[in-house]
Amino acid sequence: MFLTKKITITAVVENTCMRHNLTGHHAQSLFLNFKGNQYLFDVGELFYSFKNNLDALKILPKKIKAIAISHNHSDHIGALKQFTSFLDSQSIYLPASYDINYKNKFVLSGPLELENDLWLTGPLV
Repeated sequence: MFLTKKITITAVVENTCMRHNLTGHHAQSLFLNFKGNQYLFDVGELFYSFKNNLDALKILPKKIKAIAISHNHSDHIGALKQFTSFLDSQSIYLPASYDINYKNKFVLSGPLELENDLWLTGPLV
């Protein structure tokens, strides 16, 4: 059986951090590198922590292909409005309960295949 490395997942923001240059707080943001394409799953609550951690991890916002938001709780979506100023035209997938003034947003109402073999299951209720 031949296995290839398809995905790496890095916590950008979460409750704890083991590196001195990262900021931890009650929130979630995950960075996915899937076959060379970069995605964010949630963006955390506090923009300064989120942006500090992106910079420390050398994650470039312009290289992110899409952002998926799981649900409308501030610890998952709080940094999004400020973060959009760092984006070009990347897609943002949002639950119907959240709206943002952004040109390339999509309401996530069910399962969605972002690319071959990479799926979003739909929004959390």
